[in-house]
Amino acid sequence: MAKAKRRRGRSIKERIEHQVKTRDDDTRDFRPVLDFSNAKKKPANFKPQKGKQRISILPYTVSGNNHPDLKEGDMDYKLQIYIHQGVGVNNDSIICMNRTFGKPCYICEERKRLMDDGYEWDSDEVAALGSSKRCWYNVEVPGQEDKGVQIWHKASWKNFEKRLCSTAEEDYEEIIIFADLEAGAYVDFKGVENSFGKIKYIDFENFSLKERPELSEDKLDEVYQLDDLLIIPTYEEVKALFLGMDTEETEKSDDEEEETEEKEKEEKPKTSRRKPKKEAEEADDDCPFHHTFGTDCNKTDDCDDCDEEIFTKCLDAQENMESDTKGKKKFKRK
Repeated sequence: MAKAKRRRGRSIKERIEHQVKTRDDDTRDFRPVLDFSNAKKKPANFKPQKGKQRISILPYTVSGNNHPDLKEGDMDYKLQIYIHQGVGVNNDSIICMNRTFGKPCYICEERKRLMDDGYEWDSDEVAALGSSKRCWYNVEVPGQEDKGVQIWHKASWKNFEKRLCSTAEEDYEEIIIFADLEAGAYVDFKGVENSFGKIKYIDFENFSLKERPELSEDKLDEVYQLDDLLIIPTYEEVKALFLGMDTEETEKSDDEEEETEEKEKEEKPKTSRRKPKKEAEEADDDCPFHHTFGTDCNKTDDCDDCDEEIFTKCLDAQENMESDTKGKKKFKRK
């Protein structure tokens, strides 16, 4: 019997070589927030670890295409946006068009519908549809020069960026412009393993800024214009991803959607899940779990279930208390 002729395609050698080169690329989403497919080269992903670390955050020139705040030619050191995480069957991440650009976002609309139906802001259903503020950075790591400029994906604004800026302003006699090419500084911090519910992550503490060598303007040729890489989805694409459907399947007329909603409201009685008015007012101005606002921040299990906005205010209060007791350090330059 004659052997069946095999189809010629990508060889096993090519496949194995590709897998070897991308074996550490585990921060990639099924649907990425940034698209590096047309970049000069694919950068390495910076992954913070436990223990003491030192990085150099590099500036880039804004392309002006998708930056939320700046125009073409301006300088920035990060791309700061809001994202929805755990979207669809693949638990994708996707930019929140509402909180980033003030444009319609289907997921935010679904979150509002739940709250209009009586779900409280801290219920699991509503919390799952919230968005979080994240940052992307161009970084270099001393001792990892062979990797070139690395990209730090989805760094927490609350746990990293906010604390870094507080250090740059409050711990020294003058604001330290840590991402400046000539007068910048190394960013030193300690990575500590922490958890939010069942999710483990690296938290950051013990920030300090140390003198680093001057960098030339040529460094701008090595960094990535982060705003130019941002993937901007359409409203229908967000809706389709959230519902796990094709874009065409989500294109219903407004009349059909309104008709379906009215029918559901008539058939299903509304169940209120709101807290009493007095308790809700206390949650806006104080700890919803009756701990000491600011003092007990991030010290109890209840903090894992706290709304992000209230948690941020509580963290601000705690950091203001701590800053009152700290002395200013002088940033020494040679």
